Amino acid sequence: MSVRSTCKRIAFAAATLALALTSACQRDEVDNTAPSRRIMLRIEEDRPAATRGSEEGLKIPIELNGRLLQLAFGAQEDASAADDQTRAAALDNTTNPISQITVAALHDNGTLYFRDAEVAISGNKGISSRFWPNAPLSFYAYSSSDDELTLTPAFEREGELCSASFDYALPAAAASSPKKDATMQPDLLFAITPDQSLANSSEVHLTFHHALSAILFKVGTMPEGVRLKSITLAGVYGAGSCEVTDLGEQELNFSWSYTGKSQTAAYTEEFDQEAEKDELMGSAESIFMMLPQTMGNNTLLRLGFTLDGVDYIFEKHFKDIIAAWEPDKKYIFTLGLPDEIDVEIDDQVTGNVKSDVTITNMGVRTGYVRAAIVGYWRDGMGEVAAPWLASEGEFSFAADWSTYWKQGSDGFYYYLLPLEHGKVTERPLFESYTLYDAASDAHIGQTLEIDLAVQIIPIASKSLWSELDSLE
Repeated sequence: MSVRSTCKRIAFAAATLALALTSACQRDEVDNTAPSRRIMLRIEEDRPAATRGSEEGLKIPIELNGRLLQLAFGAQEDASAADDQTRAAALDNTTNPISQITVAALHDNGTLYFRDAEVAISGNKGISSRFWPNAPLSFYAYSSSDDELTLTPAFEREGELCSASFDYALPAAAASSPKKDATMQPDLLFAITPDQSLANSSEVHLTFHHALSAILFKVGTMPEGVRLKSITLAGVYGAGSCEVTDLGEQELNFSWSYTGKSQTAAYTEEFDQEAEKDELMGSAESIFMMLPQTMGNNTLLRLGFTLDGVDYIFEKHFKDIIAAWEPDKKYIFTLGLPDEIDVEIDDQVTGNVKSDVTITNMGVRTGYVRAAIVGYWRDGMGEVAAPWLASEGEFSFAADWSTYWKQGSDGFYYYLLPLEHGKVTERPLFESYTLYDAASDAHIGQTLEIDLAVQIIPIASKSLWSELDSLE
């Protein structure tokens, strides 16, 4: 048998709670069969925390304007950290207290005893509006961090199984803004305690669990000068149905389903802050309280930031980061940029000709590039047999090579133009190098290995390379 209940004003701050529920009564609500003893309410502080999973730290390749970089995915932190009193922080009922819950109670045969009882919580205590009846009751309670949130859960008792079900949609941001804001997503909590009566206890202990997944972002290692602009979770479910089942020992199972729903919603938090390591991205309210779900093919994480006046977007499929968000868990992702400067070298080798040597800036910061050409002759065992001399072959350069490159007195070749992220040198370091036959004959049984040692520095550090002093 199921009973539907409606909750209108429920105010709550966050996370796991142990609650003792007893009751005083209003005389016009007294059941004639009820004993005169009231039900007393008290919150326990020593209840164990609700289940929290942990995620291993790992490195994730992520798209940045079409180029692969590494995103640092930090390990999940302790959900009860005292310095993290947000909507997903563990409730200690002192710094992050619950202020009101909505309670329903069913008899063992599934019939309703009462519902929609709004119980105020103050000083670890609360009082319901009912007396104990003669028969045992199963209690259902729920709350939210949004005091305007309206829920219509159905409650059921079938045999020994107690459950609740409800439909829920993540709220959109204000109509004036097209985005859906992370700060608009409230916490949502449930508790079920079956088979309570005066015969076994004068108190009903309720341990609340999160029906949603808390997604939080922190700053990892980033280059100096990065300003963070936005976090977006795109291609997710924004509405679904949930069934809450009592597992015993104050544990609950939340089963979410999305039949007929579209995994296309996007939620964004916008901010403007300097990237400081270990700081939250956004404010303490920038927690995405998301519907638990398996990551879809189009579920994306986007990080917007600026560096040296250039706008960038990180974009990565969430399924390559984590398989699913689970209910009653808090995930902390630490987003870090890789080394601020990095390069990639490309060339072609055909027979005794090495050609088309280009360099790409793979970092996020615009910089200057220089390269040294080094080589060795190696024997059949891979050991260095002799140094390579440039005179053992012939270089071929583009006709306008000197417009783009300069050979310094230190032996390095300097590219004269700043190289932006993802850009390739407009002219190759050299078009080709052809090894003379005489050199090959002089090193029979050996292999020539020519390498490029490439370095890149940010524009602001150009003075460290004196060969670039003449460049404006």
